[in-house]
Amino acid sequence: IRMQRLADASGVCSAAYAGNTSLCSAGAGEQLSTKCVAYAARYSKAVKEDRTMGWTTPCVLDPKYHGGYGRCKEFAWKRHVAVGKNCVLSTTWVKVPCGAGEDPTKLAAPPTEGPCAGTIKDEHVNPQSASKMFNHFAGERPSCFVPAQDNIVCLYNQGTTDIFFDQIASYGPRGFSDLLSVIGLVALILYFVTSSDSGSFVVDIISANGHPNPPVPQRIFWSLTEGATACALLAAGRNLPNSDGSLKALQSASMVTGLPYTFILFWCAQSLVLLCREEAGVISKDRKTFNSFILSFTNPRGLIMGFLAPGVGMGKVIKVVGGWPL
Repeated sequence: IRMQRLADASGVCSAAYAGNTSLCSAGAGEQLSTKCVAYAARYSKAVKEDRTMGWTTPCVLDPKYHGGYGRCKEFAWKRHVAVGKNCVLSTTWVKVPCGAGEDPTKLAAPPTEGPCAGTIKDEHVNPQSASKMFNHFAGERPSCFVPAQDNIVCLYNQGTTDIFFDQIASYGPRGFSDLLSVIGLVALILYFVTSSDSGSFVVDIISANGHPNPPVPQRIFWSLTEGATACALLAAGRNLPNSDGSLKALQSASMVTGLPYTFILFWCAQSLVLLCREEAGVISKDRKTFNSFILSFTNPRGLIMGFLAPGVGMGKVIKVVGGWPL
């Protein structure tokens, strides 16, 4: 949210929505993407000033604070001031003005009356004098316009993967952001690996009729099946004109194949009812269950029939129970 607000306030998003890629600057041998308009680093300082891509501040920013962003530069103003009947030397920290702003140290002429009369002299108010105490900013001042930082990115029209790494890049300079990107990639890999392992384990339990310790070969089979399906879909979309086509194919296939599992969840709900009835003692825990898993190498004939003609076994069950168990 903070990154998007900075991009909106600085005008980077306005340039991104316009989509004028001719404003982007590229180094020697670089090929610009159509998304370059969303990155402030791709605009030169002249373009930022011409398009007012930045902020107009009321003072000169301190270059020692956050790379010159976020705080006004202050100046120790030493001068004579009247305190009661005395003229004393005082120091005040004032903000350094910019542009056409008023000079906080301005004094038109030395006082002719009061405690400081005669103490403040012409050389103290002369902007060209080396001993001046007033009119420190009477000359030409720097512009109040501050260009947008190069790490600002308009995230609104970016893809999900772009948003993640662009947001990380805003947390620090190049080396630190690269380290955060590596840590983020490792975290994502661990997340997907553990998610795939958990999914394979759950599917393995379901296919083993709810057995708490299903066979390991069957679990490996489901893991390989999931990985092979994802690899096949990614490879199928690699020749598409859009580089994101393979990922979209994988996402579409996940949504399409998710519908049949809705009915499997219905049967899982029925299994939950049976489990509750077992705990309540309504039905026996030792009742007869399936005598084999989905991968039963001790019965190769049944394994082949189950893969090639699963309806045969289902028909036998219907014949024994006397109808569909619905």
